[in-house]
Amino acid sequence: FFVFGEPLFRPFFNIAHAATSYYVNVNTGINSNNGSAGSPWKTITYALTQIASGDTVNVAAGTYNTVNGETFPLSPSSGITLTGAGATTTIISGLNNTFDLRGDATVSNVTISGFTITTDSGQSGHGIELLNVDTITIEDNIIRNNGNDGINTWGNADNVYIRKNFIYSNAGNGIQVASADILLVNDALNISNNV
Repeated sequence: FFVFGEPLFRPFFNIAHAATSYYVNVNTGINSNNGSAGSPWKTITYALTQIASGDTVNVAAGTYNTVNGETFPLSPSSGITLTGAGATTTIISGLNNTFDLRGDATVSNVTISGFTITTDSGQSGHGIELLNVDTITIEDNIIRNNGNDGINTWGNADNVYIRKNFIYSNAGNGIQVASADILLVNDALNISNNV
């Protein structure tokens, strides 16, 4: 039905964001690329500015640090999955806190897996700090030699799943729990040699 050449009813479509996989490679990537498997970005820092909730960032083996262009802390927003090529070969070496998930609004549904997470020598930060988070999964990582705690949770940290990680030789605690409603630490977790 038309009135003056215009349809009387216009359909309304709610177009949702399609979850997409993106790629980062410190050795072959360039941040001006499109983030595809054949044209990866160079840094995780840049990738986090380009993606949306539901997306996955696949990170190739290599060392991700300030020398190679990273800016710390890394702060994934809600709904993001970061997956390394393997904890022994995909190393993130940060300044102060390597990962910092916090904010005025709750950060939720973030997964970090497949990395070595550490801080550069002489730094005092945590490997991963969590504040105002819900449904965070930290699994299959090596979390070592951080200047403070390997993982630090405080404030509102709810439904935090810490699984199958090796957490050792941190200057502070392996896992510091200042406040958490549900913290599940299980499945072949190894915590050793923390101060």
